[in-house]
Amino acid sequence: MTVIGTLLYTALYWILSRSERLLFRYPLRKWAAMLCLPVLLGYGLLAGLNTPVFRAVIMSCIVIIAICTDRPKSSSTLLATAALVILTVEPMALLTASFQLSFVATTAILFLLPILKKLIVSDSTSTPATLKQIVINWLLAAALVSTVATLATAPITLFAFNRFSTVGILANLIVEPLICLWSLPAGFLSIPFIFLQPEISTWLFGIGAVGLSTAVQVTTFFSSLPFSTLWLPSPPMLIIIGFFAGFLGCCLWGRLPNICLWPSVGGMVFCLVLMLHPPSFLLNRPVDSLQLSFLDVGQGSATLVRFSSGLTVLIDGGGSSSTTSSVGERIIAPYLWQKGIQKLDAVVITHPDADHYNGLAFILQHFSPKQLWIRDRQGHKEDFRELIRLAEELQIEVVSPQAGMKLGSGYGRDSLECIANIASDGTTSSGKESRNQANTGIIIKACSGQHCALFPGDIGRSEEHSLVNRDYDLNADILLAPHHGSISSNSQEFLTAVSPALMIVSAGRSGDSHFPHAHLQEDCDQKGITLLTTSEHGTLETSVDRELTQVYGYFKKQDNPLNSYKPVLVSEKKLSLP
Repeated sequence: MTVIGTLLYTALYWILSRSERLLFRYPLRKWAAMLCLPVLLGYGLLAGLNTPVFRAVIMSCIVIIAICTDRPKSSSTLLATAALVILTVEPMALLTASFQLSFVATTAILFLLPILKKLIVSDSTSTPATLKQIVINWLLAAALVSTVATLATAPITLFAFNRFSTVGILANLIVEPLICLWSLPAGFLSIPFIFLQPEISTWLFGIGAVGLSTAVQVTTFFSSLPFSTLWLPSPPMLIIIGFFAGFLGCCLWGRLPNICLWPSVGGMVFCLVLMLHPPSFLLNRPVDSLQLSFLDVGQGSATLVRFSSGLTVLIDGGGSSSTTSSVGERIIAPYLWQKGIQKLDAVVITHPDADHYNGLAFILQHFSPKQLWIRDRQGHKEDFRELIRLAEELQIEVVSPQAGMKLGSGYGRDSLECIANIASDGTTSSGKESRNQANTGIIIKACSGQHCALFPGDIGRSEEHSLVNRDYDLNADILLAPHHGSISSNSQEFLTAVSPALMIVSAGRSGDSHFPHAHLQEDCDQKGITLLTTSEHGTLETSVDRELTQVYGYFKKQDNPLNSYKPVLVSEKKLSLP
């Protein structure tokens, strides 16, 4: 907005000032400024008028009107008016990262930047500045703008995206001029030539494209550097509040007594250090019962199992995403960080099907599990073999568990046990290859005291019958539906053997009644089983204590950001003790 407004104002004033009559009789500077308003409004609409653009449009209009009416400038009034207008139109925008990032960054630039410039740049108004001094001052000002905006928004960035860029301040010094001072002016100047001289317009667009492609290349280079991005857990709310309390004190520099200023600076810096290098005692959020989180990963499966003893395991980690890392990076990892989890004791892959493991590469790299449980090492697709190689490179122990093997022998009554490894113990039916064999794997049972949860993966009915006939201990209070609730699994015989009080189906929202199949609800009703699906309730968090299981759903609705954070109780059921 500033670049466009400046270019447009300069051009309009130059054109109007060519007339001596207008120059001597009218305030052409104000006229030029007012004529910028329709263009800025049109540009805002063209850009989509999202929250940052809407804020920039409002502030630009207020500044122009204030200049034309000789009103005194006030940064606080300018920000407050922009916020009031946006929240009047859309009150829920206050809870979005877009609104928070935009206003915090702008506040830092308006209030902290002048203070830093006074502290760093010496006052040399008595002597004319040399070209070298002018260049240095411009570079310093650009670096300070990037610095205050990056640091001020760090808590929001960490809370919303769990990442902090270590190269952003430097990259902005190169990328911003390429976009704002090269590509944007070229594109803006090409507009009038589209109808008058298309060849010139095409030439200008080509010049602007060079700036954009160069900016992309610079960004790609910086992002490829080691440690260019720090992935961190969500900071505790108390630390965020402390940071912004110090931030507010710094913004009020000159209005508060000196005794309040340096504690504000120190408090803000201290909280920032805690966010970028969080001690474990600030993040550990122990649970007092067996906690199961069935993550909403679409047509896939990812379950976080947490025990009161501290044992933390992720069972499967894949979804319906078309890219390998997006499920782990965008869904699973943020959920773990929101729970204050920095490390996992183990990751379990029930079977080598992509929708159960295609997000785990990111998880292995950032959560350092001690063990990776897999069905076996034979065969498999190349991406699964790459995942195993990655685990070995990260010095994660790769284990192919056999029936009876337990994880958590030193955690008291808490344990995660391999009930059966179908690929190695002959449980699978003979003569069936390809898809059916790919769905066979390890059957996992997580127990805390007297209550258990069963994770059978994507086994079919023939494998279910074999498990029942071999008298495996399948009884569990909670069952993750085999094969996402498909009709090819979930036999009456198997449901009777498990006899769960609660059954969870992890499936996408476009299952076309196949996931779960149409009659599964009827089968569960006949057996007194509560059936819940991630497609209906989103991520399901289950808390199992001595006599009661409670399930909360976290279904995110785009039209109400509050629903992303407010759990809804969808089931509460008493458990029968053995």
